[in-house]
Amino acid sequence: NKRWKKVPTNKRMTYAAVACDGDVAFFISENEELYKCSCNKYQWDYISNGIKRIAVSNDCNHMWAIDNNDKIIYSRNQGNDWEYVWGNLKEITMCDDGVHIWGLNTDNQALYRHGFNGSWIEIGGELVSITVAHNGTQVWGADKYGRLWTCTSPKVKQG
Repeated sequence: NKRWKKVPTNKRMTYAAVACDGDVAFFISENEELYKCSCNKYQWDYISNGIKRIAVSNDCNHMWAIDNNDKIIYSRNQGNDWEYVWGNLKEITMCDDGVHIWGLNTDNQALYRHGFNGSWIEIGGELVSITVAHNGTQVWGADKYGRLWTCTSPKVKQG
């Protein structure tokens, strides 16, 4: 396909998350190493190891990740410092501004969190994959039979 352009790297990557309107991307290698790539120069920077999944806000100010023990970690500074957040997940996704965070636990149940200061709310669903729209209102998931499901983000009181 002529639309695709191979990106130069000496690592085998298994997962990707794009941010900053496509100027920055974060990739996870097969060895669970997290890298940041400046997309216009293909400049690679090593960030951290032991990361299985990553979700990044568009401005790169919110990063949610899952470590190799299914623990949830969070960074406000592009992965330079991480803090553990209560809970375990196997998948994580969030909207562009980092406010609506969705994940799947090891029982394939969907969970929702409203921002860093929120708490996890179990939504259910028995999904194997989940993604959220850029504005956080619409969520899509697939179950183990390949069926697609959708729902809206819960209404959460502010303050």
